[in-house]
Amino acid sequence: MSGNRRIVWAPQPGPQKSLIDCPLPEVFFGGARGGGKTDGVLGKWAIKEQLTGRAFNAMMFRRTTVSAEDAIERSKEIYGPIGGKFNASRLRWVMPNGGRVGFGYLDNIRDADAWQGRNLTDVWVEEAGQYPDSAPIDRLQAVLRSAHGIGTQLILTANPGGSGQHWLRSRYKLYPFPASPMVLRRKLPNGNVFSVAVIPSRIQDNRVLMRNDPQYIDRLYQVGSEKLVKAWLDGDWSAVEGAFFDCWDADRHVIEPFTIPDGWTRFRSGDWGSAKPFSIGWWTVVADDYQARPGLVLPRGAMVRYREWYGCKPDKPNTGIKLTAEEVGQGIMEREGAEFDEHGNMTHKRSHITC
Repeated sequence: MSGNRRIVWAPQPGPQKSLIDCPLPEVFFGGARGGGKTDGVLGKWAIKEQLTGRAFNAMMFRRTTVSAEDAIERSKEIYGPIGGKFNASRLRWVMPNGGRVGFGYLDNIRDADAWQGRNLTDVWVEEAGQYPDSAPIDRLQAVLRSAHGIGTQLILTANPGGSGQHWLRSRYKLYPFPASPMVLRRKLPNGNVFSVAVIPSRIQDNRVLMRNDPQYIDRLYQVGSEKLVKAWLDGDWSAVEGAFFDCWDADRHVIEPFTIPDGWTRFRSGDWGSAKPFSIGWWTVVADDYQARPGLVLPRGAMVRYREWYGCKPDKPNTGIKLTAEEVGQGIMEREGAEFDEHGNMTHKRSHITC
């Protein structure tokens, strides 16, 4: 993209460069607003197409095609000067070396199924946080197929604050929000290991935006929601706008484990669920002011949730596992250290005092 011609696009140091270099089959890129996500993926695809030619076939998906307008306009600024040809009716680029880049619509599983039979080397789901669950996105894994040795890649970009905040946070371990790229490994049912890259990006990483629009951060402070500002600026995936407990602060309300003193009252709570998750909580009541760590004293009467069992599917925190009441009861006793004979009768219960 250089030679005797001018450089049309180059990655900024930091997250964008990490994205360009990342070969892993699934990538979460982003986390805070203004981190250069759109430019990063469009630029990566221009470089990958230059290297792989006609075998490259990529699609960007959003919940509405209207939402893709900004990305399409930015693609014209990058792909046009390097020789790409854009078909406005099909929302598709034919790139200078014969590869293809398109923009599509994905709202639900039916939309994903409509793509079955298509072979794509690369998929990008922009604003993945707008999806209440990951099902439509997961279904796209079936359309990713390697061509002529090209590794496939699924890229998700997102900011905190949307309806999909919880499943994204759980799936990519976004709390606490990582300071640098990390690799997660999932064990698949066939015994293989699937590697996923998490590349955090913050507005401070986008030097171009900071230089061209120095008041961008000032405008974010005026969106009217303190939680949303914290989420967008800091990549805080624990901040939930409109939450019932809007005073929630993970730095204050989550503490390191400690040994529960003898004599503290302990009890259990339960919220039933089958198709939706159930939640079993184990609690203790602070008997006297207790220093949990330097600078933090738990006041007398405070309740501490020291163990929980949340019945959801892996990576789908809003989908239950459909256990019967008897199975949930058995799981509770097992977690409390109960021992059983061959007939299923409880014979012994060990005491737990660790928070």
